Amino acid sequence: MRTRLYRWIRGRTNGAGRDSLTVFNFHGVVVDPLPVPDLGFMNRETFLAHLEAIRRLYRVVSLREGIERVARGDRKGPEAAVTFDDGLANFYEVAHPILDDFGIPAVCFLVTSLVGTEDTLWCCRVHKAISETSRPSFLWRGNLIDLSNSRRRAQASVLLQGALKGMPPRELRAAVREIGRSLSVDPDAPILPGSPFRILSDSEICRMVDAGLVEFGSHTRTHPILSLLSPEEQREEIVESAAALRRLTGRPADLFAYPNGRKEDYDAASLAALREAGVRAAVTTARGRFRRNTPPLEIPRFWVGEETRAWEIAP
Repeated sequence: MRTRLYRWIRGRTNGAGRDSLTVFNFHGVVVDPLPVPDLGFMNRETFLAHLEAIRRLYRVVSLREGIERVARGDRKGPEAAVTFDDGLANFYEVAHPILDDFGIPAVCFLVTSLVGTEDTLWCCRVHKAISETSRPSFLWRGNLIDLSNSRRRAQASVLLQGALKGMPPRELRAAVREIGRSLSVDPDAPILPGSPFRILSDSEICRMVDAGLVEFGSHTRTHPILSLLSPEEQREEIVESAAALRRLTGRPADLFAYPNGRKEDYDAASLAALREAGVRAAVTTARGRFRRNTPPLEIPRFWVGEETRAWEIAP
């Protein structure tokens, strides 16, 4: 049904035109559904359907090639690029084999301090704690959070992640540990192989580099919202992550994705640090398409998730 709907839309929409690049933004892809749904994760079958639709509706190119073709005006129809944020291990385990089967290139943006560790993103820590706790509810900063069923837990995860993301990094880390302790879940437990929240290892990244289909970009060193940091802290996050990426891949580190990615999540200091680090293209989470007049350090993307509808993917 989903594929038939994509075919129907293909003949009825042409908003992308010939002068733009549509960049899609994925995160986690899992074989088995999470016990508590999370917006950042989609099932393998859904990913297959979305990727098939993108391949039918667009000429899929690498992000680098797409940017260059728009700049040259060298286009004959709708083109798209595929990107993944965060560098979760399921990119290697689940998504990469599908991309390889389809012959679709992608960019995966890495949080470089987490690569090869048993740690994970703070938002994954929050969702993991909410999923694993046996408590039916808990009190957090004066609010009673209902965890009585899977739907309520999913809502609680969205609520808490939204409340925490605007905190300065040190305060955010403390709040994540506070939530874990309140739920009787170890906030520092190692993220073991097989966990949907595990981060890519060095060897997995190197194998994908050697295979040639995937490029890697930086998603900062520790995944803070950059505009919450001082210019010096932003420079450290961006320049050090680019250097770590070059050491890891042996390739240029000239692609970047802003954590959270809204206009208010980066500033002039962020742009200056990106230029110093040698970044040529940076992607946001603002909706829109890349055109010749789009600043290359502020490329918009379309987020794709489990509930993304057919018309949201169409050109």
